Amino acid sequence: MSNKNNKNNKNNKNNNDINDDIDDDIDYEKMYKKYKTKYILLTRYNDSYKITEVDKLINESSDSENDEDNNNESNDSKTPDWPSISNRVRPSVVQVYSIQYEINPKYPYILPYDELARGSGFIIHSSEDKILIMTNSHVVEDAKSVLIRTEQTQNLDLKAHVIGICPAKDLALIELDTSEISKLNPLPPVLKFCDDRKYLDSIPVMVAGYPLGKENLKFTTGVLSGNQNEYEIDHDRYQSYLQISAAVNPGNSGGPLFNSNGEIIGVNSAGYTFSQNIAYAIPTHIIITVLYDLLNTSEKIVPVLNYGFKWNNSSKQLIQNYTTDCENQGIYINKVNDSNVLKLKEGDILHSIEFYDVCTIDNIWKLVIRKLDKEINKLYKTSSKLTAIIDNYGIVKIFDTNKKEHHWSKNRKLNINELLDAITNNSDLVLTVTRSNKLLSYTTNAENKSSMGIVSILPTYKPLDWEICLGCCFTPLSIPLVKMTSSNISSDSEDLHYFLIDKYRNKNWVALTHVFPDTDTYKSHILKKNEIGVITKIGAHNVCTMDDLRKALMKESGKLITVDFEDGKRMVISDLNNNARKIDKNIYETNKIKLTEFAKKWIK
Repeated sequence: MSNKNNKNNKNNKNNNDINDDIDDDIDYEKMYKKYKTKYILLTRYNDSYKITEVDKLINESSDSENDEDNNNESNDSKTPDWPSISNRVRPSVVQVYSIQYEINPKYPYILPYDELARGSGFIIHSSEDKILIMTNSHVVEDAKSVLIRTEQTQNLDLKAHVIGICPAKDLALIELDTSEISKLNPLPPVLKFCDDRKYLDSIPVMVAGYPLGKENLKFTTGVLSGNQNEYEIDHDRYQSYLQISAAVNPGNSGGPLFNSNGEIIGVNSAGYTFSQNIAYAIPTHIIITVLYDLLNTSEKIVPVLNYGFKWNNSSKQLIQNYTTDCENQGIYINKVNDSNVLKLKEGDILHSIEFYDVCTIDNIWKLVIRKLDKEINKLYKTSSKLTAIIDNYGIVKIFDTNKKEHHWSKNRKLNINELLDAITNNSDLVLTVTRSNKLLSYTTNAENKSSMGIVSILPTYKPLDWEICLGCCFTPLSIPLVKMTSSNISSDSEDLHYFLIDKYRNKNWVALTHVFPDTDTYKSHILKKNEIGVITKIGAHNVCTMDDLRKALMKESGKLITVDFEDGKRMVISDLNNNARKIDKNIYETNKIKLTEFAKKWIK
């Protein structure tokens, strides 16, 4: 007989003993002496009574509620059959070769030499007319062309192309060229995704990929160490990761992370060279938030929900200052910007966010990949609704419509940044806030607007805008340019990292990145060697964008042209008798630089 049956029999015996103590005339003093250490439920049926120990009812109910979680835990706590799983998934894990041209934004007019980069990927859709492969964005972000190798085809290079890339979440989708599919016989099977949120820490996991760019597929095992939330300065947002103990080396990036059933719970993203047993993977509940956009973007680069606000912890006293209802907790919104699609306002107290949990939709991965429902918002609305209750410190508890806590927040600490990262692009949200001493709820959409101001760049997919004029190169100020100002430690030029604070970051700026020798600008020595300057005016005209620059130059042509910098410096270049434009023409001809459309007019 099982332990559970023994336990039930024991419970029944105890209940029978209790019922034996019931007479028509209840001796409450006798009952108290015997049951004073227990909670009991006394039920009367006509002239008889039944006593049930309440703690047993609670335990039985709790056991029932946790059956699903216990099943997941028990299934993944046993030793997996890794050899069988690795043999089954092997045909669907591929090696990704990308021919890269990494353009230096300081010299955007120079086409660099090509380099070969290697990573891993895995097949998420497989049919006779289409094969889709998922990998990391950093594997293909500078790729001019992409090649795929599989264990089946060995050293045969299969041509492919990037159809969508999301740098903010380090994900990309590659499609194998249609003409190459026939070379895969049989077609490799599709790997299945699984919601990572239902698993507890310490479950066994397996990493697959091609570490160090070697040609043979490798598997390493470890455990799920926990969850991690990291601030990514390039995208001004927090990114969610699974932390694992399995080794992830360069070349493993983009490969799958498996649970003990051979299902994907993440995409390998990063390992730490000088640390043991620490590696990161992007969870599946984050992948699903941008999958539809990766498949359907027309511009290849997929933006994500921009928070557009800053917050701080609140307190009972702070909330009391804004509302008479002190029951609710929440975070204080201290700053918002134009990218704030959640429509929050400064001074709001954010209490909760209601959202659609798209992971609960049956076959969600197949539906999105096969695009069976083009009206994606209608599809999302068929999922379960969850409500995130936010406390004064930004810690979140998730509840379903029955007020039952979701397993996502039940077993670990979940913060507001991880919640925001998990909101699906273009899905509807309901926010509850205290605003102007009133509690209100409103609906908004998690629109994936492109970030404004100083941003990360992908010149391969969105060419850099630049011009050569006044003996200099001008281009929009970007994250890589800001980073360059601190990378050259021998330089005494100004560090531009202060441009990454909100006051500057959310605005557009034009940078002077290079001064050509033997020009009036070079001879003025206004800028130090390798210094990057940020301009604000040309003549009397404000300059924030490259179009502003072009218009200002045309209006100031033939004059003494003043250039004002953000740090207060001023430079004057003479274009009397077309002097500056003659020098610029010489730069183009001497360096064999292809003329831009503006240059054709400028040096005419």
